[in-house]
Amino acid sequence: MTALKRGRVDRFGFGVLAGLAATGLGFLAFGCFWAAWVGESFDYFYRVAFLGSDLYRDRIITLSVLFCVPLFRWAWKRDKLHFARGVMLILISSVPLVIWLQS
Repeated sequence: MTALKRGRVDRFGFGVLAGLAATGLGFLAFGCFWAAWVGESFDYFYRVAFLGSDLYRDRIITLSVLFCVPLFRWAWKRDKLHFARGVMLILISSVPLVIWLQS
C-alpha cells in the first residue's frame, strides 16, 4: 500500500480557516446584497437585521455558511480530504448554532 502524498493545502486547520473565511465572505455578500436591495447601508443590516432581530439571525447564518459548500466540493473533487473535513466541521458546527438561535 502506498502512502498518499498530501499537498500543502490539504490540512485540516487550513480547511477550518477556509470554512470560516467562506462563511465571513458569505455574510458580507449577503449583507451587501440585502443593503442594496433595501436601500440601506451594510451597517444598518448588521445592527438591525443581524444583531437586532431574533427572527432573521438564524437565516442569515444559514445563508452565510452555504458559501462553504462550493469550497467543500472543490476540495473533495481534488482529493484534499483533510481540507474538506475542516470545511465540513464548519458546516456541521453551524447546525447546532442555528438550532440554538431558533429556540
